Amino acid sequence: MTAHRPCVQAIYNDGLTNDGTFVLLDNGLIANTMFVTAYSIAVSCRRTLNDWAIRSEEQSLMIERVLVLIRNVLQVPANPEAECRADNDASLHDQVIWALHQSGLMDLVLFVVSSSDEHQFHLHGLEILCLLYREQTAESLADASLQRSLAEKQRDEQELLAARRRERQRHQTKPPVARHSRFGGTYVIRNMKSVSDRDIICHQPLERVMSIDFDREKNQQKRSFRHIKEEVQLTRRSAFSVRLCLREFCIEILRSAYNTLVREVRRVLERNAGTGSHDDSYLLWAIRFFMEFNRLSGMQLELVSESLSVQCFHWVLTRMQHDMDMIVSDKKQARVWAKRLHVALQTFRELLLSLLALQKVKDDRALALFDMLLNNVCYVLEYRETILHLLMNYNEAHSTK
Repeated sequence: MTAHRPCVQAIYNDGLTNDGTFVLLDNGLIANTMFVTAYSIAVSCRRTLNDWAIRSEEQSLMIERVLVLIRNVLQVPANPEAECRADNDASLHDQVIWALHQSGLMDLVLFVVSSSDEHQFHLHGLEILCLLYREQTAESLADASLQRSLAEKQRDEQELLAARRRERQRHQTKPPVARHSRFGGTYVIRNMKSVSDRDIICHQPLERVMSIDFDREKNQQKRSFRHIKEEVQLTRRSAFSVRLCLREFCIEILRSAYNTLVREVRRVLERNAGTGSHDDSYLLWAIRFFMEFNRLSGMQLELVSESLSVQCFHWVLTRMQHDMDMIVSDKKQARVWAKRLHVALQTFRELLLSLLALQKVKDDRALALFDMLLNNVCYVLEYRETILHLLMNYNEAHSTK
């Protein structure tokens, strides 16, 4: 392990080159360890994935271990303070994604999640997809193109103007006066009445008069420290090539794998609903992300037909109700269930937004689906009272705002 540490450090410091390899400038040695390792794994997996019917148990175990390895590598938390990477720069997570793309492992993951015969690996593939897009937003990927969008140009111009304004203010700041005023006179504060109807008279220095406060001697209310802190969602603009790669990969998932993946994973989760061995947050997050990407990219109904159904609405609603019940019953893990409830609520919100976008599609089949969902979802009492029930049972000690 000691011999490979310089390679890892070079990957971290030097970054990604144009040909997808990682360069180590140590005595002229070129190290593309991650690329070569991922490529060798991809070659061995291609041979194993050829025919699932004649696959041995050892080969299936090897595929599962490879998927778990990819999941564990992508699950390493980001450290922006240590990386010191700006937007539009390749972070360590972006470099891993690019290495997976160049080696062909992302295509193998796409094949696994798109095939109904590989249902035993769908949960691993779903986790990999969620970790691939964890730092991305569907809006930024939908707007990614070969040329910069107008919003990106305006945002960059505003950031540049703000930086110039701060620099100008720093240079124009007057030096502090060497002599301070020690005059402690008597002042009359206008439009502030005293005990009588006259203006209040203040016998204090000018600094205290300007910051006069009548609440200093009041008994302050005790603040509760049990309120959960707002978690900062790490979102950043990745390198331009990485964003284009993730956008194309997202389109391929919607075209060939999304409906199959949602159907098979939801079937597994419903089968193991009572055991509690699986977390449904990954599927809820994937439904929300890919449906938002599809809605912002033109709203093609056939790509997300598995999600725009009464069964999916009902499943998301049952997940929300289950999480609300577990917050009350399992108080030790209340914050964990609150996080799952937050993910389910975001998915339910995206389902409603996609339902509204479905109304604008000029297609008879889309309008018929909209009318059917409107009658079976929006006019049902339990769906309409869901948001009201969430507001009435909101507890700031468990859930964020």
